[in-house]
Amino acid sequence: MVGTELGSPTRSRWRRFQGGARRILEQGLRSIVQLLADIDHGRTDPDRIHDLRVAARRSLAHLSLLRDVLPGRPRRWFRRRLRLLHRVAARVRDLDIVAARIGGYRSVAGSRCGRRLLAKLVASRRAAERRLRRLAVLTGASGWEERVGRLCAPLRHTDVQRCWQHRVRGRLERVIDRFRRAGRRRCRGEAEIHGLRIAGKKLRYHLDAFATLLPNQAVNASRDSLHELQDRLGACTDRAASARTMRQLQRAASARRERRGWRRCRHAEQAAARRARRAFTAWWDRDRRRTFRRHCRELLGNTLP
Repeated sequence: MVGTELGSPTRSRWRRFQGGARRILEQGLRSIVQLLADIDHGRTDPDRIHDLRVAARRSLAHLSLLRDVLPGRPRRWFRRRLRLLHRVAARVRDLDIVAARIGGYRSVAGSRCGRRLLAKLVASRRAAERRLRRLAVLTGASGWEERVGRLCAPLRHTDVQRCWQHRVRGRLERVIDRFRRAGRRRCRGEAEIHGLRIAGKKLRYHLDAFATLLPNQAVNASRDSLHELQDRLGACTDRAASARTMRQLQRAASARRERRGWRRCRHAEQAAARRARRAFTAWWDRDRRRTFRRHCRELLGNTLP
């Protein structure tokens, strides 16, 4: 165990957690089915793709949290499918971000080279979208709803908490401690910022799953702070991801003019990413890091009474 030893919750509170965790997992997996049905019918706007990506990532975190009680074969099936959905949706999302960035560059937007780049970008986006729609069709034909029922069936039994509550508690402690260690650094580089964002997302998803068991001020304050942190980090990571996507498109470009255009956009995006990292480092000062570490200590000491 890390930090202060967490107390043993009462049986009734763990039953409430069990029911809340089941509802959150079921709702998350069924929302993915609805989003995939919309995508299958041609509704592939950027907001819907973003929602699918977030829902897949959140469901993966909840599967990891509850893996000791969920049946092995259904859990592994969902984990493989959710990872694939997240990867393909992330590709479409990255192309959407690049398209928005190109429109903001005056030296490229409206020029012949800019129109050529946008045409290539639209073609790449359609190819990634077709792959996502094929996955939507396969998911609809795979009996997703029945698989969700089989996956969550053990969470309906109240006697299962005896053997796994200490494992769930320990897993939450490790997620909190991982975020606390990531938050000690100033996070000047891209890798450190990305690591902090991933640790913060995992902690936020775990706290969402514990919402019925953790009605205290420490949890609410931590969730609010994590939302603010994610908003700040999003500007840095989106710029960095956009620059990486532009590099891939530059390497795949067939014409010399297109490669020059992608290089010019990538350099501008990398400069914007550096400015965003400097702005985040200035915001992520010593006092704010201490505040987040204090939230983590309060969670470790008071999360599970």
